[in-house]
Amino acid sequence: MEDRSTRRRLAATARASVRFGLGVAAVVTLASGCMTSKVDETRQVASAIQANESIVLLKKPQLEGVGTEEVFLDCVHYGPHGLIDVQAWDCDYLVCSGYKNFSPHMGFLWGRFETLKRLPTFREDFIPDEPPYKVEAGTFIYENVSGMDAAVQYLELIGRNLAPSNNRSRRENIVAGMGAIRDYELLLAREMLAVLKGCGATIYGVADEARINERVPTFCFNIGKLSPQRIVEEMAEMQIGIRDGHMYAPRLMKRLNLSMDSGAIRASLVHYNTVEEVQKFGEALRAIIAKLS
Repeated sequence: MEDRSTRRRLAATARASVRFGLGVAAVVTLASGCMTSKVDETRQVASAIQANESIVLLKKPQLEGVGTEEVFLDCVHYGPHGLIDVQAWDCDYLVCSGYKNFSPHMGFLWGRFETLKRLPTFREDFIPDEPPYKVEAGTFIYENVSGMDAAVQYLELIGRNLAPSNNRSRRENIVAGMGAIRDYELLLAREMLAVLKGCGATIYGVADEARINERVPTFCFNIGKLSPQRIVEEMAEMQIGIRDGHMYAPRLMKRLNLSMDSGAIRASLVHYNTVEEVQKFGEALRAIIAKLS
């Protein structure tokens, strides 16, 4: 968002509900524990940096000028594709999960200390009402912690390998590694975009190559009236793993006029995929279209 008035207009459209969109996922207005449509009582704007179904990549300028409202960011899907930087985004909360970041199923929450201090949480009386303890009741699953640390080391290693003799800090190597991943994945995204267009796919979200930097290489699409489930099953027979369904996004399916029963197809790429694999995907998709049409 470019200015405070933009957020206020978004809040005004909420009208006693959480309004979901493509860029800003939700505008929440709270008063005395209840939702309200009063613009001046907007408390929090929540968004996914990158949607699970890959419709849009939230850009930093959209978070500028937010005023006193809190900004809550969900980075679960974005995590493996780009650098997570809470300072640059100037957010109040950020949540993520390791399972899409090459590590175990363990989520984490980052928040400003004073914001977390004010946050009401359910806890036993003997647990201090201070962060991080108030949101970390119990013992960590240390195996998951170790796995998460190993995943971060892996991302750091990618950056270090770009300049083996460097004297950069761990943070600097992670920044370099994620930057390299982002650049390479844009190459994959362009290739996949061309393949899908060549197959006549309906691509949901950014489909203009000139705007390819506004998405990650996760593509949600359909092929005419062909069944998403059948296409995915045929792909599985060819040892290519993609998925179909509503992607846990019922409001988006409704907005796109797609059935919850069939939904769409999603193909996801990361930095260990290759251009050759994308081309193989295209060959398989063309063969399946010919078979099912």
